[in-house]
Amino acid sequence: MKKILLFALSFGVGSMAFAQTPTHLSIDAFLSPTGTVYIDGSGSGNVLTEIIVTITNNDVNNINFAPGSNFNYNVKLDGTKVGDPDAAGNPTEWVKSTALAINVGTSHDVTLTSSWPVSTEPGSHEICVSLERIQVVTTPYLYGNEDTNKELCKDYTFDWATSVEDISKAQIEKVTTSGDLMTVFVKNSSQNIQINILSITGQTIKTVNPSASGQNFYQNIDISDLSSGVYIVTIQTENGVSAAQKVFVQ
Repeated sequence: MKKILLFALSFGVGSMAFAQTPTHLSIDAFLSPTGTVYIDGSGSGNVLTEIIVTITNNDVNNINFAPGSNFNYNVKLDGTKVGDPDAAGNPTEWVKSTALAINVGTSHDVTLTSSWPVSTEPGSHEICVSLERIQVVTTPYLYGNEDTNKELCKDYTFDWATSVEDISKAQIEKVTTSGDLMTVFVKNSSQNIQINILSITGQTIKTVNPSASGQNFYQNIDISDLSSGVYIVTIQTENGVSAAQKVFVQ
């Protein structure tokens, strides 16, 4: 596990500057994700749709944090920081304001993101979450987290979703390519579907909403703008991705 180096910082509110005071909050558990992380699952190519952890206030000086306090988190994938996609000015941190008081001895579940845009290769990958500091805005005051368990890491298996349970039972019967044309044959579809072509790293390259419908049909897709290589073709029904298939484009 790689450790995060915590540097002393100073922040200013108006003309007043203040330094960090030590506090102790631990990250105790990952509540989400659970099990295998599907790279081409819900989120049209996002590795994760949310990260949820449990934090506990262990402060030895009985420091309680009032509602509205800002909690600064770092998230790392295999040792590399992953920025909050909703952050405006700091792409390497999640800054979450709590709606509840975080009192000494209490634990709370925190959702760090609902739109993590990072994709990676299948295999084992480490996700780490650390709680770096807390800023009490109303006072104002800044606390640096020095708890020995301020960071929690967990290994996850990342994989391509071969199928996801879905009411329509839609599936890809086969995918063929010929020159600048890809043909996707869809079987047993009773809902409107979307066809996505993803890069091998999970980025959405092309999206097609077929005009055809019914139990079985095929869709031709222009791939003249695609480079040679391996791609992932997925079909997504109204209830989520139903199937995915690898295809080689020459």
